[in-house]
Amino acid sequence: MTSSSGWTCGRQVSLALLLVGMAAPLLPGAEEKDSRAARVDELFSSWDRNDTPGAAVAVVEKGLALYQNGYGTAQLEYGVPITTSTLFQVASVSKQFTAASILALVQQGKLSLQEDIRSRMPELPDFGTPITPAHLLYHTSGLRDQWDLLAIAGWRPDDVITQQQILELISRQRDLNFAPGSQHLSSDTGYTLLAEVVERVSGQPLDEFVRRNFFEPLGMKDSRFQRSQADIIPNRAYSYGPGAEGGFQNRVSSYATWGATGLFTSVEDLSRWAANLKTGKVGGKELFEVLFARGALDDGRLLDHAAGLVHSSYRGQEILEQGGADAGFRSHFLYLPKRDLSVILLSNREDCNAAELARKTLDIFLPEGAGRLGQEEAKPSVPWEVLTALTGTYRTDAEQLVEVSLRGSSLLMDAEGEPRVQLQPLGGTRFEIQEIRGTVRFQEPAGAESKGFTLLRGEAELKAVRLAMARYDPEQLAAFTGDYYCPELRMQARLAIRDGQLVLEHPRHPEVPLRPLHEDSFTSSRWWLRRLRFYRFGEAIEGFTITSNRVWNLRFRKVTGLE
Repeated sequence: MTSSSGWTCGRQVSLALLLVGMAAPLLPGAEEKDSRAARVDELFSSWDRNDTPGAAVAVVEKGLALYQNGYGTAQLEYGVPITTSTLFQVASVSKQFTAASILALVQQGKLSLQEDIRSRMPELPDFGTPITPAHLLYHTSGLRDQWDLLAIAGWRPDDVITQQQILELISRQRDLNFAPGSQHLSSDTGYTLLAEVVERVSGQPLDEFVRRNFFEPLGMKDSRFQRSQADIIPNRAYSYGPGAEGGFQNRVSSYATWGATGLFTSVEDLSRWAANLKTGKVGGKELFEVLFARGALDDGRLLDHAAGLVHSSYRGQEILEQGGADAGFRSHFLYLPKRDLSVILLSNREDCNAAELARKTLDIFLPEGAGRLGQEEAKPSVPWEVLTALTGTYRTDAEQLVEVSLRGSSLLMDAEGEPRVQLQPLGGTRFEIQEIRGTVRFQEPAGAESKGFTLLRGEAELKAVRLAMARYDPEQLAAFTGDYYCPELRMQARLAIRDGQLVLEHPRHPEVPLRPLHEDSFTSSRWWLRRLRFYRFGEAIEGFTITSNRVWNLRFRKVTGLE
């Protein structure tokens, strides 16, 4: 069978229901298999061409690969098609292998999840309270995220960024976002450190430890962590994004770091991993039970995060999942533990919504009556004038800034220090935040704007009030200008006035216009600069702090004499 592009799509192999693990359960009839295959093919039909990047997809149930196929082009420059053995960089999907390696060392009695990581890495800063491997696994360490720090410092994805450079950056940090164990915030820094812990405890680099303990026993013969940007990786995909004038452009990633990212693998190899999750034939059942268990804060509150995976639900089904995004690569790994059913989607195009496509693929393989809702219920519509009345900047009881904005007809919420989320209408001025299973209730607009909102999540309640925007005359703005320095980044920045607006002159980023929030606070459209807040000694400005999604209150002090 050939596709419309003239390529052999390999469906004869995919539909053979390849055994990748346990003995096969009762198989669906040929008619059902063909129907499911056709529906998956239709889902990816627009990518099944030789002039576009695409994706590879696999579905595994009870040790059996129910479906595997590739769509589109792995290397546009050379016309190489995507197959089920094509290797993609899977970004954060790498984390579950780092976590499994840590748990294997615990199982071997060589490591405790509760020990101070400085006993293994004494060069790390002493923040006055221990940070443990458990804190790193469940993103409760308070460590600033490496990628946000690098972005603030001006590093780009196409720069050569090495593991050693990141470790040196971490060693210069003087503060945490919060006390370890008190809050949860995703931080790739933790998984980079876990990779180093694996090496120091086992005496083997992470890629070697994973290969010996998991990849080789499972037959994942092509999977590997990239240790250098110069590595040659046979049968790999390149990554792409939409071009400014149509078509596609390369999305280059030149960094070589591992633990939080860095794994190149295929849907064939990940199918073998998925087939082992229930049986624990390699690693043992107990290891995977711990891998899947929810983490907790020090006060006992359970998290949605497990070790390298996240608990969620979809149409009545409990799922564990993890997505990944690096350069133009997009990936999603989705597992239903009660059904022992996995969906794996790997893509080399930046505009791929991997999580959504993984769920649409799952729909095809969930039997009728398995908690599926059929068609999505129509969402309540909210009048445009109400949506606009809800936009603005708010401050919570916890002194956190929250910006509510419109993109098209969708309401977005940017909470300081957290990822942007979309608010799903529930009716009136009530909205749902699906990512945290929370509900937002805005005050009814008084005049042209709402005065505040209440966020409910379980029994927890958080209130926020609208902030009045600050206004500055030229003399007041001039007081903020000058040179500033951050020793933790070894970076200089300058604040100046351009056309009556305060701007940040960055050594590597384009000039950043700053918009006033409230007194002594500004914001920008850059993701790595959600808030710039000045601090004073009396009336004199001493410096400012920058807060991004995953870096809170990074200090820059005012200096003189810098060029």
